[in-house]
Amino acid sequence: MKVAMPPTGAKFLRLAVHAATVLSPAVVLFLLLHCGFGAAPGDYVPWSSDNVDYWHETLSFKEKGLACGYYGYEEKPALLGRYGGHGPFFPMAYGALARLTGWEYGTAVYYNTALLVLAWAAFLCLLRPGLKESLFILALALTFTPVFYWQVALMQEPMQFALAIVLAGLFSLFLERRERGQSAAVAGGVLFTGVLAASLLRPTWAFLFIPLFFLVRRGGSLARPLLAGLALVGLAAASYAVFVAPYPYDPSLLRDGIDLALGGPAGPLWEHARYNATEVFTNRNMFYPNLVSYEILFFLGFCLVRLVWALRRSQEREPAGLVPRLATAAFLLAAMFGFLFCIYVVNGSYIAKHLAPAFVFAVLILARRLPLKYCYLFIAINIVTMPAFLANVRSTYYTSYVKSGYLHKQIEAFKTAIGPFVAYEPDASPWCNTMAMTNFPGVISALPAGVAFNNIYFKETLQAPLKSRYALVASKEDHDLIAQHNTIELLTRTLYGDLYLNKSSPCYASGEDGARTSP
Repeated sequence: MKVAMPPTGAKFLRLAVHAATVLSPAVVLFLLLHCGFGAAPGDYVPWSSDNVDYWHETLSFKEKGLACGYYGYEEKPALLGRYGGHGPFFPMAYGALARLTGWEYGTAVYYNTALLVLAWAAFLCLLRPGLKESLFILALALTFTPVFYWQVALMQEPMQFALAIVLAGLFSLFLERRERGQSAAVAGGVLFTGVLAASLLRPTWAFLFIPLFFLVRRGGSLARPLLAGLALVGLAAASYAVFVAPYPYDPSLLRDGIDLALGGPAGPLWEHARYNATEVFTNRNMFYPNLVSYEILFFLGFCLVRLVWALRRSQEREPAGLVPRLATAAFLLAAMFGFLFCIYVVNGSYIAKHLAPAFVFAVLILARRLPLKYCYLFIAINIVTMPAFLANVRSTYYTSYVKSGYLHKQIEAFKTAIGPFVAYEPDASPWCNTMAMTNFPGVISALPAGVAFNNIYFKETLQAPLKSRYALVASKEDHDLIAQHNTIELLTRTLYGDLYLNKSSPCYASGEDGARTSP
């Protein structure tokens, strides 16, 4: 005979589950680092290109605000601002916090964890889910490995996951207040603001405006909410184009299509389409990201099938509010995937990075109405992919944690070598606080705050006058190309390239000569 749990006992258990959910990012981080590397968050040293880029941009904002050199690629800065291919808003957010806490190499891992803890706390406070749903949320928080994969490093993905969790709470609260006939103006306004903020960091979040406008539509034409949503998508895309330095290395179906329409060859278009359609299934080097991609694509297919089934059934037989949740989840994931396919590249890494936060958002909003037996299917998938996750984390971040002492020595040696020659000049033009690099060494984080770096990989760029005051040159071939078109002076040699002063930089043409050429 079953004995009903007393209300106080059920409430206590639910609160315990909520506490475990909120603390799960910190607990898993400790276990992952301690058991996997014998390390702590403070041992982290950014070493790969994106990690170093984020770290130094944040340092520059903390110390110099917006008055830094030009970050970017091929000496093509953003139309507005001086930050690079990820835009200014993430380094501004972490940089503002760093002014209060300081900014060491491992600081970002603490920030990532704090954001996720606060996001889960906000989600649970907004919705106050029952015990069964709370247990599912805890299972999701403990098993969806992409969250932890990026939590241990300096990337903007932890912030994306935190935004996804909070937006899911706001979206569900907004819908449920409307379903109960209560005022949803405040929840809707905060949700709209949250989506707008998320779109500044990653413009694909703006696709969420389209289903939102359809949800608040009160009769009339279907074109009006569609056009309003598309207008905000266009605004987010325009913001991205203005504030983010161009990234010229990945192909684009849209760019290839324009070239074809202007009389260019069809080969690049078809090759890119083939890559996007097959890479996620054929590239064995991305085993773990591919598994995450398969889960996301399977979930998208599940949403579409379940939506069609719900639309064909009588609405009285479906849980209230399930159809708009299914439609929103399916549309958001499909729109983001379509954007990647047409504008960017599609492989396991890009799908896992760009769609995993939207996947978390979609699962959380569906769990409010969908029978949890379907949701637990994805928990089972997460558990099955756990070994691949652990192996990938070990191989990806081994150097940043286990070899951190060695990395610190390399960074300090590089800092000592360039210190007498490279300095931030507050009154100089941005190009006078910029270093061109023909490679991307992890030690570049040793550059002074405010001195930015520009990656140069195209030979065409080297066969023209450079704008940057400094140049870090990795090979004799690159040196010879630069020397043909620039007047350069050797400052010092390092293990990661030779440092030159570029006297052909426009900052010298304008009469600025603040660079130091000797100790």
